[in-house]
Amino acid sequence: MSDALEKHEQAANRIRDGLNRTLQELDWRLHVATDLRFQLMTHRGLVAVIGGGAVALLAVGLTLEALRERRARRPWVLRRRRVEGFKRAWRHPERLASRARERPLPAALGRRVVRASFGAFVSRIARRTARRVLPV
Repeated sequence: MSDALEKHEQAANRIRDGLNRTLQELDWRLHVATDLRFQLMTHRGLVAVIGGGAVALLAVGLTLEALRERRARRPWVLRRRRVEGFKRAWRHPERLASRARERPLPAALGRRVVRASFGAFVSRIARRTARRVLPV
């Protein structure tokens, strides 16, 4: 009976040791997954590409906005906008003091749809990147 008890005790000790090693490994993985500095150093290239892409998108957006503003200040554009404004005022005098921007509704809706799509796209990429970077 003593041999059987000893065998069971040895088996229990092996199982405890295995569980202990598993818990230590899980603790280490949790530490690695939540260590931001380690993740940034490990995935330097990916962080650089994402950061560069964000900077490039920002630069393109600012450039396009500056070009749009510059174009809006040109004399022929101003003349055309004034003539269109007078025509609108003549057709609809009740809407003279409207605060609505002069952008037509389809253009405004299109811009909102593009912004929403871009936001969804960026969040999906961020989610995928987080899943790849952080081991599960």
